[in-house]
Amino acid sequence: RHHTTQQALMGVSQSIECFYGSSFYGSSAETSKSKPDPRKGHRLFFRGHTEEVIGCALSANGKRALSASGDKTCILWNTLDGTLIRKFKGHEADVWDCALSADATIALSASLDTTCIVWNTHDGTRIRTLRGHKSGVFGCALSNNGKLALSCSGDGTCILWNTDNGKSIHAFKGHDGIVLGCALSSDGKLALTAGEDTTCILWNTSNGMLVHKLSGHSEVVFDCALSADGTLALSASADETCILWNTSNGKPIRTLRRTVCNDLELNIRWTLGCDLSANGKIAISASADGTCILWETSTGRSSLPLKGHYAWVNTCALSADGLQALSGDSGNACILWDTMIPQQDTHAIDTVICRDLGSQLKMVHCEVQRALFGEEFRLKL
Repeated sequence: RHHTTQQALMGVSQSIECFYGSSFYGSSAETSKSKPDPRKGHRLFFRGHTEEVIGCALSANGKRALSASGDKTCILWNTLDGTLIRKFKGHEADVWDCALSADATIALSASLDTTCIVWNTHDGTRIRTLRGHKSGVFGCALSNNGKLALSCSGDGTCILWNTDNGKSIHAFKGHDGIVLGCALSSDGKLALTAGEDTTCILWNTSNGMLVHKLSGHSEVVFDCALSADGTLALSASADETCILWNTSNGKPIRTLRRTVCNDLELNIRWTLGCDLSANGKIAISASADGTCILWETSTGRSSLPLKGHYAWVNTCALSADGLQALSGDSGNACILWDTMIPQQDTHAIDTVICRDLGSQLKMVHCEVQRALFGEEFRLKL
């Protein structure tokens, strides 16, 4: 999504040029040297794309992951062992976003070729192509049952689709410029869209009417998310913040602002992606500084940055229970994270070696009391 902002900030909203380069986005050669580090919450690295990962999604139970790339493909992954299940090929341009139904039987991809494709994940076949946008499609979403799809485009519109017949239900027009991100509540009754006009808009999908315009960001809004019941909304912006919203009145609940940045030499810190757990208690944000951050939405407390990427983190997703997170970067890689780790130091510790006063080694077993943002350790000698 950072591509769009670079163009938009220069006043170019008619066409989007995608360009790549290790000197600007980070080196894929660097990331290829990385290995999963369980101590830092890394469970798996997914490598299979030949261009940057721009979108990602997780199934509700976290057992399947989907990634979308500038190489014009999507890949379905097994999160238990990191194996590539299948690659979806069919788009004629970069794939910017993807979505999964709750049971991971249906996948959706959004591309700069102006289309979305609905996929059968069991055999990898194309179910149908959704055509209706006049410009590249930057974001997409699915209802839990996969019956409704939402897409947003550089043409300034969002379209709600019936995936069974491929017909459009509503076209939402309310943003002034490119629409970069979108989300659906689990039942598909509410839609949320994010635009380069610095706002998000909440829509009623039954009648196509605007419910609330969410204003509070000072820069382009790249991404957005809804809790399963649609009571909470989250937005991610180039102003380096996320805002948590009350959808009943359209008012901001709190601003999530990072206080710690990565030590990589990535000077731009736009917040490029965000997501919410199903109950809205946990949020995740992805940043151009190469990190992700977990948030406790009730208090606004944050974890230390999840480090493992060596390039801009373009996208992120959470499993329904918030116990797993997925992130994708401009170095062509995805990382699957365990979120239930001691976030105070970002290291999950099993054993610690200590020396007593007699200089004899003793093993100190640390039993982790798992509470997402307030882990305690009980030391047993």
